[in-house]
Amino acid sequence: MNRLIAATVLCLFSVAAAQDKSELRYRFEKGSKFPLKVTYSMGVKLDKIPEAFQGVLPEELLTLKFEGSLDMEVKETAEGGKTVLEGTWKTMKAKGVVMINDVDFSYDADKKGEAPKKKAEGDDPALQGLADIEDQLRQMSTQPLKLKVDDRGQVTMDGATAKGMGQMNVMFLSLNGLMGPLPKDAVAKGDSWKGEMKIPLPGPLEAVEIKVVSENTWDSMEDVGGRSCALIKSKFSVAGEGQAEGGGNALNIKMKTTGEGSGKTSFAVKEGGLAKMQGGLTVKLAASFPNPGGGDDLEIKATLKMEQSFEMKK
Repeated sequence: MNRLIAATVLCLFSVAAAQDKSELRYRFEKGSKFPLKVTYSMGVKLDKIPEAFQGVLPEELLTLKFEGSLDMEVKETAEGGKTVLEGTWKTMKAKGVVMINDVDFSYDADKKGEAPKKKAEGDDPALQGLADIEDQLRQMSTQPLKLKVDDRGQVTMDGATAKGMGQMNVMFLSLNGLMGPLPKDAVAKGDSWKGEMKIPLPGPLEAVEIKVVSENTWDSMEDVGGRSCALIKSKFSVAGEGQAEGGGNALNIKMKTTGEGSGKTSFAVKEGGLAKMQGGLTVKLAASFPNPGGGDDLEIKATLKMEQSFEMKK
């Protein structure tokens, strides 16, 4: 009898624990609208430059800070949580240096925008996507942002949008940022899970992806603008080596990466939507490729720093 009572009590506790768990899922309503604020920064500093490139490649290869705001609308919803979002850029600001080119871009939809700038003849095609950031920003400002989102926050970008954004599309790989998708299984406060994201490197190295592994924990509950949110804390790690494949790896680059970072995501559980997220990552890169003049492979070492944030309001 005592064993039966103990088993019954254990079963009741197990059921109660299961009932406390929630599936963290995005739930969008067709026709609904909301503002989205975006910030993004990227920096690439060269720590080791081959002698053949000294005086040609600057030590600070890239420093870029971007902030923008959009008016988003839910255009389509379907079974299984598939959603189509469309956004109109209201403002953009970007400042920095890419290679030796200064970037100082500003856009306000309430003011007359600039026409897209034509690329000057003679620009090196190998630097396209790295040295034409302002061109990409101008193109972004003239077209809607179209995203296909699943119920765990993973994003597939519309083809025209992806082409227009170029290197800037790394901002919208996931609504959860570097954390990756929300957990597949139901979770409760105190539970942890792993995630994974693949991020393309900027410029000529875009054929090479780095894999970011996240360790995520539902840490606590917090109020964000009157919304009850699960606060998810994340730790990021990067480790790997390999060789990019396909026509985009014309230099036959081999890559080794190590890195780490952290992030926070505030997710409105009952509402089914993001309130805000922010995260950052620092990665050490060692790239080697064949020496065109023969001899030992050339090696470049660099430090990449990336930060991003989203803020979604009702």
